[in-house]
Amino acid sequence: MAQVQVHSSLRYVLVTFFAAFFFLSGAAGGVWAQGASDDEEIQSRIQKGISLYQQGQYSAALTEIEPVVVKSPSNALAYRLIGLCRLQLKKYDSAIDALKKARDLTLAQEKQDDPTSRTALARAYFYAGKYAEAVPELEFVVKQPKVDPAFWYLLGFAKYQAADEEGAVTALTKAVELNDKDLDSWRVLAEILLARVTGNPTDAALVAKATAAAQKVKTLDGTPAGGGTLGRLYVATRQFAKAIPELDAAVTARPDDTVALFSLGLALSRSNQFDRAAAALEKLALKTPGDINVFRELGFVHERAGKLRKALAAYEAADKLANGQDEFLKKAIARVKAQIK
Repeated sequence: MAQVQVHSSLRYVLVTFFAAFFFLSGAAGGVWAQGASDDEEIQSRIQKGISLYQQGQYSAALTEIEPVVVKSPSNALAYRLIGLCRLQLKKYDSAIDALKKARDLTLAQEKQDDPTSRTALARAYFYAGKYAEAVPELEFVVKQPKVDPAFWYLLGFAKYQAADEEGAVTALTKAVELNDKDLDSWRVLAEILLARVTGNPTDAALVAKATAAAQKVKTLDGTPAGGGTLGRLYVATRQFAKAIPELDAAVTARPDDTVALFSLGLALSRSNQFDRAAAALEKLALKTPGDINVFRELGFVHERAGKLRKALAAYEAADKLANGQDEFLKKAIARVKAQIK
């Protein structure tokens, strides 16, 4: 599975922030009455906690609300507010505990789901990196009326990380149908399609779909680095002349992008631009000294350029990383040594 970063733009971070107020002040009325009507102190703390939450004073709100669940452990609204505050404070694991409690108490007391708690719980699981646990909560969220399209991205990414590739493609496709300018969803979708093309580069329909997604990433990104995925796709389909300018721009913009740098080295190597290929791969070898593939390719490049001693050094470095178990490297070392003599 390709490594894809979470692109947490502001709209994803705040995606349930405002929706929470509706449920806290409106739909939660039944829970409020059950948990607070008989105790003025509890009601006062909850009211003050909500006010502080709305002002963005999450730590202060917790100070008010946390004593409520000690005195009234079945107060779903208090647990919900605690979970929301902890979520905003990025205390994801403790937010999960409180939101699960709110979800379960609401279901037991009111015989219905708690959309606010489950929406917040989905986010808490997601940002805690607990993607498998996030999936069922996100699946609930996307079934709600007028759902923010951002949740389809979260569901797609969570399914991708949980090794449900087909589910990821379905969710991400829905995300871009709802918002054609959703760069984050296009990025993950393009990575999945690129991986598929790498394994099946002769599938014309698949290549066309992957190319469209990679082109979309480049357009929406709008920076020189945006063509990196497209360049890698061109390498996978052996369109090396097309790959080089895309990857050149991507590497110049992001020198630490080792995936793009390796792809550039391959494209240059297969285009017989051995000096440029060697320069790219030598730079990469310094960044990833444990990557056997870099040294294998570097040995090949030097050998093709007639720089036999450099080729031997690169092959031997690769052989060391392979613990002497790679037959290709053994033959390459013997071949180069014979030419040197």
